[in-house]
Amino acid sequence: MHYVVEVTYIEENQEYYIKMLQRKKATKSFGSAVSGFEFKIKREDFDSQFDGIIKKIMDNLEEYQS
Repeated sequence: MHYVVEVTYIEENQEYYIKMLQRKKATKSFGSAVSGFEFKIKREDFDSQFDGIIKKIMDNLEEYQS
């Protein structure tokens, strides 16, 4: 299975949305976010929280794949 981590910034809210998308087998495109792998953080917290979020995704990915 293949995954991609998407980071989107919404200026109106000044928030970052970080989510892991799962690849659809039929179309080979990336579709919906994997449940439990979606995060929202404020702009001022991005630098202090981003690395921790990526680590959490990587740590939990193996468990999710089982």
